[in-house]
Amino acid sequence: MDLIDSETVVSSHPESHSAVSLQARRPFRRLSDDALIFLALFAMVWAIARACLQAVTGDEGEAYVMWVADPSVSAHWYGSPNNHLLISMQEWVFTSMFGLSPLTVRIPALLGAALYIAVSLWLTRLLTNHWTVRIPLFICLVYNPFLFDFFVAARGYGLATALLLCAIAVPVWCYFKFPDAPNTLIVASAISSLCIALSFTANFPFAFVGLAALLLLVLWALHRAKQCHTPAGRTLQRRVLAASLLPGLLVILLLPSWTLLHWQPGLLFAGGTSLRNTIHTVVEASLYQLNPRLANPYVYAVLDAIKRFLLPTLCGLAVVELALIILGSRSERDERSRKLLVVGALCFGTLAISLLAHRLAYHFFHLLMPENRTAIFVAPLVTLTIGAIASVRPHSRASRWCRGALLATLSLTALYFVMCLRLTHFREWQYQEDVKTGYDVVAWYNHNRAVDNVEASWFYYGAMRFYRELSGRETLEFTNSGNYTHPPDKQLYVLNGVFERDFITAQKLQVVYHGPHSDLVVAVRPELAAPK
Repeated sequence: MDLIDSETVVSSHPESHSAVSLQARRPFRRLSDDALIFLALFAMVWAIARACLQAVTGDEGEAYVMWVADPSVSAHWYGSPNNHLLISMQEWVFTSMFGLSPLTVRIPALLGAALYIAVSLWLTRLLTNHWTVRIPLFICLVYNPFLFDFFVAARGYGLATALLLCAIAVPVWCYFKFPDAPNTLIVASAISSLCIALSFTANFPFAFVGLAALLLLVLWALHRAKQCHTPAGRTLQRRVLAASLLPGLLVILLLPSWTLLHWQPGLLFAGGTSLRNTIHTVVEASLYQLNPRLANPYVYAVLDAIKRFLLPTLCGLAVVELALIILGSRSERDERSRKLLVVGALCFGTLAISLLAHRLAYHFFHLLMPENRTAIFVAPLVTLTIGAIASVRPHSRASRWCRGALLATLSLTALYFVMCLRLTHFREWQYQEDVKTGYDVVAWYNHNRAVDNVEASWFYYGAMRFYRELSGRETLEFTNSGNYTHPPDKQLYVLNGVFERDFITAQKLQVVYHGPHSDLVVAVRPELAAPK
């Protein structure tokens, strides 16, 4: 027999049997609650550990040096794809308070991680009492390796995703707990408006998905306001509309308005050209990369063999289960099931409208579509849609079988994500894993060989400048002359040993350091090479 929600048990069984069932189910409920709290705390601890251990990447370092480091200039207001305004502002606050370190520049991302984990825990417990759904759904929301990288990296994607999720979670909570409370509806609408505006401020590529979420949330709130049993229904709708729009507009006015009005054309050049590419990059990033230190060879082999089937199967089973639910008798659906379907429609509708808007913007204005990190919002919205469908109580044998297969696939996906946990590198910047040690080598040459002018490949230029700021003890000037083209008059170079091998050979440079985990090399003129 499937585990079902406690309120459903009470309504569908005799009183004595309900009491026995609930008493027997309480240990499972407590165990699942404890497991969820443990998973949430572990995820936060793991994110903090990564923030302390991982080398600062070029994107993170360049953003700090350009938009935060100089105290005499408020550079964080200037528009650039590399400048994530809300993150830069927080970096200035935290580095001013606690000094510069990899951890302090990543505190804004960690705050986003804490918010995302807390909201995911809140939503998971709200959607279902089934421990068989709760645990794998929470893991898939939080431990997705694509998302987890941006819980750590000092970029705006993780915080923007967390705020978007919060904007959806608050009205959903209001819908479940206070369906006929006008004041709660107004407050929930205001909080959602603030969260969507802050999400956009954290990362401008969230504009379309934020507007899509705002559109659906406003329409939903107005519909619910109309249904509320109050004598002044039209007045309530106007108040809800004002609460849904004015807080967000105030945030935009106070924070990114100047940046947006002074945005220079031609700065947005990253992205894809098709919806297929958008989805492909999200799937690829979500399946990166099994950790052989966690998965023993048997588990590794099985998960690696089935990984390409996991997400398509998960989505396919969710579609079939939804069709079975819709085709079933409407009279058999309880109130909770109807609410879950509304939540699923809200999440999927937000995703569908945002992707359609992106596609139209590309068609008419040649604005590139999101891919990789700019498409990060796809992962939680799809996961929440699937979670809402999986939480609906089945009312037919076919639906029960399909739901069982869906939960099995969701659990396998959760296991895969857990086996992808890593401590030492980001997927998108794995080639910079050794940049901190590379800087230490360069610093040695500055102190012991008086080398003070270094040419750094664009792969490592931003990170090298960050570590110079962090150390403050070297008289180093880093230059970058372009992709794979470098001046021949430098004494020391930080290069990619694969892509720039020809330059190293032509200049007869001696490689004095080669990163153990990447292709970063430090190369010098032979006369400067350190003694063996």
